[in-house]
Amino acid sequence: MDAAEFRVRGKEIEDMVADYLENVQNRPVYPAVQPGYMHQLLPETAPETAESWEDVIGDIERVIMPGTAHWNHSQFHGYFPSARSYAAICADILSDAMGGLGFTWATKTVKSWSCTSYVIQSRHYSNGEAQDLVVIGSGPGGYVAAIKAAQLGLKTTCVEKDPTLGGTCLNVGCIPSKSLLNNSHLYHMAHSRSHFRVSAITPTG
Repeated sequence: MDAAEFRVRGKEIEDMVADYLENVQNRPVYPAVQPGYMHQLLPETAPETAESWEDVIGDIERVIMPGTAHWNHSQFHGYFPSARSYAAICADILSDAMGGLGFTWATKTVKSWSCTSYVIQSRHYSNGEAQDLVVIGSGPGGYVAAIKAAQLGLKTTCVEKDPTLGGTCLNVGCIPSKSLLNNSHLYHMAHSRSHFRVSAITPTG
């Protein structure tokens, strides 16, 4: 497919999408087929040569739609459909054309509008400043690394989903739990010190 054919086929897909969304109420909400129903509708092996556009598009309605739960149906209450507006679909096409992976600001730029729209405090999202170290999830290991880096004078940022640094492990999970269990063990050892012929003041609490 070259650019000229893409212009034609893209318009066909746009019409298919619009027709689907306008008429989704006429479809069953949930598929009535059984697992494995495609075995009788498709060849045992994938084709070695490309099929025609018409055949591929025909398989959408013949093969795929019967096994599809229609999230955009008004009576589908399992989950909420995501990014299904016409504007969002156009944005997906443009984003897919650009390609790339959004792992740095340079490969996929983004504004902080989504943060401000959810009334998130400014300290919770990037202000565009360069950092020497970014710690994702400030658990025990990341927390120690961030503290040491800051002590060495490096500009350090901790990215944490919770308002309290340290994460679940540091504040709730493994570290407090282990400390509690260890203290409980020592407390019971002190209470049973006579078995070990050890004299000490009786612990309280």
